[in-house]
Amino acid sequence: MSTHPAALTRAFPVRARSVVIVAGAVLVAAALMVLRLRQAHPAPLYPDGYQYLLMAQGLVEDGRPLLQLGPEGGVLGPSVDAAAKPLYPALVALLSLVGLSTTSAAHILAALSAAALPMIVGLLSWQLFGGSWRAGLAAASVAVASPAVAFWLGFPGPDALALCLAAGAALGFARGRGVVGGVLCGLCAVTRPELVALMFVAFVAAIASPAARRQAGRALVAAAVTGCAVIAAVRPPLPSVDLMLTVIGLALGIAVGGAALVSILWRHRRAGALPALAIAAVPLALAVRRGGAGWS
Repeated sequence: MSTHPAALTRAFPVRARSVVIVAGAVLVAAALMVLRLRQAHPAPLYPDGYQYLLMAQGLVEDGRPLLQLGPEGGVLGPSVDAAAKPLYPALVALLSLVGLSTTSAAHILAALSAAALPMIVGLLSWQLFGGSWRAGLAAASVAVASPAVAFWLGFPGPDALALCLAAGAALGFARGRGVVGGVLCGLCAVTRPELVALMFVAFVAAIASPAARRQAGRALVAAAVTGCAVIAAVRPPLPSVDLMLTVIGLALGIAVGGAALVSILWRHRRAGALPALAIAAVPLALAVRRGGAGWS
């Protein structure tokens, strides 16, 4: 490294700006954290909130999201809807290992996620608008000032975490980091499975673009491995038959239907596209038939 005065003069402003940016980001994050904690509701006022706390308590006590009701008591398990979102209670259980109660850990995790969301959204808008700080600031401001965001993310639940993961995945893809985006998509899928619908749309759009197809393939593999790893680690009590049919149906529908769509778009083997779509429709229809109203 050169010690010439001119080189030091040129380097100092860059370092100074970096220090100012980092310090400003820390201050903004701290302010947002304080704001979200003040906006948090005092208790999980909707039933799902208690489900996640029970799952977290079971993970702390026995390593599974099931709560044993005394030495000779029964086992209290979460609903299917809560069991399909195992990442949030798993993180709550990890936070509670440092001495926090599960309720406090749930509120802190929700507040951290809600505080991080405007910053991630701002970075995403900055990236999408070609490095425009005005676009990033506007998007972050909307995320902070939105009354709906403040109200719904004030409950201790997976919503804020899922939104952060989804926005982070979009930021990763925007910066050409397909594997990072795929990992975040996998984590998002086991936080709020409903967002898989948006991931499917994004995947179809990506495989339709020759420039993004390779990144989409890597992202799909990373997402599948990550989601399966979380489910294998937490082992939530999901109904095996209905879940298996649903997952297989969705997986085949995405794989075969996506391939058929690409075939139609590029006009290659058009005759084979309709049979492929028909094959994809069979497990999808069976999954919807057996999976219940929620999965449908």
